[in-house]
Amino acid sequence: MCSAPPKVTQGMLLFIVNTWISISCCTDTDLEVWTDNGNEMAYTDFIRQEIIYTVPKFLGLDPVTADGIVSYRRSTRNIAMCQRVLAFAEQDIKYPADIEDPPQSVIYLGDELQLDQENTLICLVNNFFPPNIQIHWTKNGVEVSEGVSLSRYYLNEDVTFNQLSTLTFTPKEGDIYGCTVEHSALDRPQTTFWEVEFSHPSIGPDVFCGVGLTVAVFGIASGVFWGVKGRYATPVL
Repeated sequence: MCSAPPKVTQGMLLFIVNTWISISCCTDTDLEVWTDNGNEMAYTDFIRQEIIYTVPKFLGLDPVTADGIVSYRRSTRNIAMCQRVLAFAEQDIKYPADIEDPPQSVIYLGDELQLDQENTLICLVNNFFPPNIQIHWTKNGVEVSEGVSLSRYYLNEDVTFNQLSTLTFTPKEGDIYGCTVEHSALDRPQTTFWEVEFSHPSIGPDVFCGVGLTVAVFGIASGVFWGVKGRYATPVL
């Protein structure tokens, strides 16, 4: 027998809980999105008929070659099943009107504004549903397409979407740029404007300084005049 006392090893058991969400759509014009703990992992592009993986490359995963075809087939089966369930449910359930969320857009500058220096305008379109949207750029009321790029859709936590569009441009004083958004939740296209404005140094301090100096000189001259006049004035007897 072993006379030595048994050793007690202390350790920690770590449980990792993940939340895996798959959002499927019943149309071939939308996407199927997969998220893990709120982070988008992949999505199915039914138009291009492929799986687009967005997992970070440092994880060392390459699921495109290993699971891409299988995952796409699974996504197409999900659509078929979704359509059958929807057709069955519509017979017994009176659905409310489709919920649509109108987009909110804002334009901001990529870098510090400098005259005649190439820069980037970024139009963030956020909180819209469904993810069918059109984004256009205009310059002084004329639509432009050169230098325009469009990101893919990104899923928000409330299951609305956001998307970015950028415009490469060279700022000129007075130019007005517009980001126009078209969406089914809007009665009319929504346009956000951004105008090229450079801050010019104010002339106010210089004007006030000049006026003050003039008044001071005038006051000194008046004082000298009255002082000299008083010295040489003829006394009245």
